[in-house]
Amino acid sequence: MLSREEIEKEINLGNFEYVIEKCNECINLKYDYSFLYNYRGLCKNNLGLYEEAIKDFDISIELNKEFENKPYAINRDLANAYYYRGLSKNNLKEYNEAIEDFKKSLKFEPAYWLVVHYNIGVSKINLGEYEESIKNFDIITYQNIYKGYYNRIIRKEIYDNELYNTYVSMHCSILFAKLLLKEKAYNSINMFLELSKCFNPNNNHIFNMVSFLFENYKYDLIEKIFNYLVEENYNDLWENDITFNLLKSKTIDKEILKNIKKNLLYQYLLLQSLSFNNKTLKREFTYNIEIAHYTSLNILLKLIKEDNKIRITNISNANDPKEGKILENILNKNKLDIKIKNDENLITLQTSLSRNKDALTMFRLYGKNENKEATGICLVIDKKYFNDNYLSPVIEVNLDNQKQEEKKGNENYKKAKEIIQKRFERKNLYWVIYYNEEKNQLVFNPTKSKYSSVIIDLNTINKNKKNINKIEDLINCIFHNIINSAKEIDKIENKNLKDEIFSNLFENIRYIIKHEAFFEEQELRMLITTDYKNENINIEEDKKRLYINYNELFNENENFIKEIILGGKIEDKELTADYIKQIIYNKYKDNDKMNKIKVSISHAPLR
Repeated sequence: MLSREEIEKEINLGNFEYVIEKCNECINLKYDYSFLYNYRGLCKNNLGLYEEAIKDFDISIELNKEFENKPYAINRDLANAYYYRGLSKNNLKEYNEAIEDFKKSLKFEPAYWLVVHYNIGVSKINLGEYEESIKNFDIITYQNIYKGYYNRIIRKEIYDNELYNTYVSMHCSILFAKLLLKEKAYNSINMFLELSKCFNPNNNHIFNMVSFLFENYKYDLIEKIFNYLVEENYNDLWENDITFNLLKSKTIDKEILKNIKKNLLYQYLLLQSLSFNNKTLKREFTYNIEIAHYTSLNILLKLIKEDNKIRITNISNANDPKEGKILENILNKNKLDIKIKNDENLITLQTSLSRNKDALTMFRLYGKNENKEATGICLVIDKKYFNDNYLSPVIEVNLDNQKQEEKKGNENYKKAKEIIQKRFERKNLYWVIYYNEEKNQLVFNPTKSKYSSVIIDLNTINKNKKNINKIEDLINCIFHNIINSAKEIDKIENKNLKDEIFSNLFENIRYIIKHEAFFEEQELRMLITTDYKNENINIEEDKKRLYINYNELFNENENFIKEIILGGKIEDKELTADYIKQIIYNKYKDNDKMNKIKVSISHAPLR
């Protein structure tokens, strides 16, 4: 049986399925420990299994019922059960019930005051109780202990990942509440920006805000907040947005700039809705999809021996001749006659992955040696290699515990600093959506089955939807707003200015949409939109292509490769498999995770 500390470590590493398995083993042996149900429930919550998670928290509460009526009983397991159940109910949009659970959590563990009042505040914003939400946030910000830690974070004297996340998220929520109340929000903006810049001065603040909105708030609230964020008063939030700042240099017309901002906000919302690990997809589709990257055997050996980083390369190397042009077809089909030309100001780099592990089609197309099919390899990559989008941690922010951590010295803070910095370095993984021009439909497949799909019918794009409960409704509404704001920009009389705007405006999303002929690949992508001034861009001289190195696939402490699958037509494939295992062992003798990598041979039927 794993200890509490071991379970918490696995949860914080994102190993939710593993923890559920271990908790099941103990529960099947009649170990009725409430913390096992709490941990299993939290993992289910983080996997989008909210109803199942609530059942576990209910059992945990029942196991601790003798403490329910004791006036001053501190019971961490009972507090956790109520707190985690509140998170699950929040995810199910049961905000009043969530608030009641958060309050009960505080009764059994007063040290949870920060996260409890923060989550109550978020719930109240979703209920439209904006003034009441600010009162909850004020309970936090008026505390001397809060102010002290805020100042120490800004001075970079402490590095606590969850503390930092909570502070940033709270000031973001305070800003939203004040915008919705039509109050002045300059102080909230300044505090949010001060925190946002603390560990990464180049943060795209507006993109991060959209990500936070998507994960925590209802669509109707998001639309209202977007209407404020486009105003000139909030330009400071756009200071690191490369696309907006480029276009701002082309025009000073306030209405044009507002429509550019609106278009970008909905583009970023589209990217969030297509992000692999987002809450909406997890809620609708309980899936356990594996992520595969197809490359050549030579590249694999280079990764193992020399350079352990995947490269994100410029899009011109893609195999689709219509790459980046399909969005133009969508706009034209929906009565917007514009041209998206390749512009020299911005550049998009990407890495392609697929949900198709050990797939015949993929082995035929990618990683080929001397153009021979099935001579490449399939890398199965751990999902933790990518950004994980606001998953709930097991160890909630506790400022009393923070005091104890300080006494242990600076080593903990060095590790925490690395965690925060790695968080900013990880990239989102996005589903590619495929366009059927004849039917005017978009399709992608985040479902459990490889043979299913989600269809977004753009013929219904102008029909207002009051209840947006499904991902296809959300994406439909997003395209409605992207197209409408583009139509406003299309009214510009200066043709040169209009062409220049449209040639840059859609750079963030035009490579996330492909022709339906490529649907079989079921692709996912990491994307970076930047300019040529980016100091991280390298040049691969022999192939005349640009690239940015992504994070390490493995090092002495970590490994994100789950399996290496060799193509069925690699010469001496059994010997090659043994050779790869030996190289890994020789170089990483002390890394147990590396030596556990499975090396297998493809089962794809090729002659």
